[in-house]
Amino acid sequence: TFSERFAGWPIKVRHLSRMVTAKDAAETRAGLKDGSFEIVVGTHAVLSDQVGFKDLGLVIVDEEQHFGVKHKEKLKGLLPTFIC
Repeated sequence: TFSERFAGWPIKVRHLSRMVTAKDAAETRAGLKDGSFEIVVGTHAVLSDQVGFKDLGLVIVDEEQHFGVKHKEKLKGLLPTFIC
């Protein structure tokens, strides 16, 4: 997992999807907003209006074919250098 790969590095990794508890999701959203976490792995829940980012630098989208125009526009708004 990403967490295991970065265990020896000063990088905090979180997971955000419907499979995490409400408490963990809230902690992840707060950490993304204040910059506490460097990497988040998740579903399109990461693109929810409830999620804010501080200094977003990289987004990798797996299975892009499942994303609609709305999701891509959200990414463009979050990251000015977004390439689709």
